[in-house]
Amino acid sequence: MKPLFADNQEARPTFSADSGRDLRRTSPSEAKLLTQDEIDDLGVKAGERVAGLSQRILSEVRASDIDQFGERLNELIVTAKDLDPAALQKRGILSRVTSMFKASKERLLAQFDSVEKRIGTLIIELESNANRQKRDIAELEQMYADNYETFRQFEHAKKLGEDSLEAYRAALALPQSSDDAFGAQRTMDLRRCASALEQKIDDLSRAMLMSEQLAPQIRLEQDHKRTLISKFGTAKTVLIPAWTNAFSLYIKQLSTKKAADLANATFDAADAALRAQADQLHANAGAVAALGQRPVIATDTFAYTQQKLFDALDEIAKIVEDGQRQRKADEPRLRQLERDLVAKFSDHRHLK
Repeated sequence: MKPLFADNQEARPTFSADSGRDLRRTSPSEAKLLTQDEIDDLGVKAGERVAGLSQRILSEVRASDIDQFGERLNELIVTAKDLDPAALQKRGILSRVTSMFKASKERLLAQFDSVEKRIGTLIIELESNANRQKRDIAELEQMYADNYETFRQFEHAKKLGEDSLEAYRAALALPQSSDDAFGAQRTMDLRRCASALEQKIDDLSRAMLMSEQLAPQIRLEQDHKRTLISKFGTAKTVLIPAWTNAFSLYIKQLSTKKAADLANATFDAADAALRAQADQLHANAGAVAALGQRPVIATDTFAYTQQKLFDALDEIAKIVEDGQRQRKADEPRLRQLERDLVAKFSDHRHLK
């Protein structure tokens, strides 16, 4: 158990005189038979210490404003993207020519000043986060010391419980009268308390193991934060100065590109105008010539109209012929229906 806590002299905490007292195992005759309430109270103070420490850490997490760092970085990226020359390609030719005349050097420098301020904000955020990591390392150091003190308290409570358990076992080993009912009840009480002590000792052993596992995790988290502090320093002293120089050069290059785009767009606009004029001339010539040769009414229109007239006459003749044929076919059936009706009424008169 000791290598997790005692070897690192820098992290070794100080303790009160009571924290390590009574760790020597006592003989069964000297140990106290703990009551049920005393058994339940074993390790309670250490557990309260763990709960208090966890609550403090959680409150710090809820109060953290680390997400603002990401939001400010996003703002910096958005500002930098406003200077992207690719955005110019999405406009029309004449619009590009007009906008290039308006995009003066002073406007570019104003945009650069905005980004420069963002870079200053980024440096401040890097320093703030580095300081926050340093504070976290100090708090983790205190957490390490608190964890060790908690471990010692669990250890002390466990030894008290083990000594008391030996005393209970020694008491249970004494001979008991077979006809003493109250003695039998006392024996049952001793067994119940001994069983409760065994469970409590197991719980304390598990709590000690949890503290032992927590110690290297705290040290690992401290190492992570030291790495972050180093990387924040690298970003501030190496990356951002190089980035600033590169962006300054980019501003000059952007001015050159826009000047070249201005010349190319001017030539493109002239070429496009001449091509559009020639295309329109060609289209107009063909359309006007075709209009000059067009008849007032097309022959196909006459043929279509006449065919529809013939179709209408044929359809009328067919409907008339079908009607005559149907009436002739229905005549015998109508006569039969009439005869059937007369015969039916004749049968009714006969019945009366």
